[in-house]
Amino acid sequence: MPVFVIISGGLILSRARDQPIAAFYRKRLLRVCVPLLFWSAAYTAYSRIQFGTSYTQLTHRLIMGVPYYHLWFLFALAGLYLAAPYLVRLLDALTRPQQWTAMAGGYLLFALHEAVLAVLGIAGYDAFALWLPYVPYFIFGGWLIASPVGGRRVGWAVALAGSIAVIATATGALLPLIGTSRSLNLMYGYLNPFVALSSVAIVALAQSARIGPGLTAMVARFAPFTLGIYLIHPLWLGITASYGFTPLAPGVGTPAVGIIVVSLVVFLLSYASCFVFKVIPGGRHLVT
Repeated sequence: MPVFVIISGGLILSRARDQPIAAFYRKRLLRVCVPLLFWSAAYTAYSRIQFGTSYTQLTHRLIMGVPYYHLWFLFALAGLYLAAPYLVRLLDALTRPQQWTAMAGGYLLFALHEAVLAVLGIAGYDAFALWLPYVPYFIFGGWLIASPVGGRRVGWAVALAGSIAVIATATGALLPLIGTSRSLNLMYGYLNPFVALSSVAIVALAQSARIGPGLTAMVARFAPFTLGIYLIHPLWLGITASYGFTPLAPGVGTPAVGIIVVSLVVFLLSYASCFVFKVIPGGRHLVT
């Protein structure tokens, strides 16, 4: 998920700099708030109908910014969009070394905070503060537009593979010491240094990749509905699972093959759903 925050920073901060604050909010913030409100209501109703989730639990989830497990990203993104015009003006008032110091210092503080919460098993931020830990990623994304990270692809590939190996190994070592939940939260938390390094490596590899015209056309076809696919896919995961279509279902193949097959089917169903929303009056604002 840090990859998407980095990309969002790259796309948004430059626009926040070039537009008056009021115009930026009218154009950009509403694009997040409309789907946030709609999908929060939709998934709240889905949780109530499908799983019988109590109203107390539903209210608590809304306050914490997770009406459904993936919707925290919209709450965080809304906060980042709200702060973007002021962040970019603050950055413009600082020298580049001062910007690096502020970003690195903020990241270290938030990373330490996340690690402490994970070890103690304490819940983190609520809906109004979910965006704060991701400000360093957001700022870093803004820099990438003007100054791509560069470097050799082999080096970034090694960094990515090494980060994944460290995360997996450390998780296994921590399991008997602090338990499954805390180990996963600590090592797979979005502010874990190795998660941060792997995210930067992914962005760097994407920037240096040579993409042919065929792949470029494919990416251009799916790109407008990236948000919609992300928002809709849990519904199709639940629907397909209710009919027994899971990675472990008979006839799907090995679990590894099953994961690929189910992921592809859910992706295509979510993509098709975006087209349905597109033809409904006003529906495109919920998926793009």
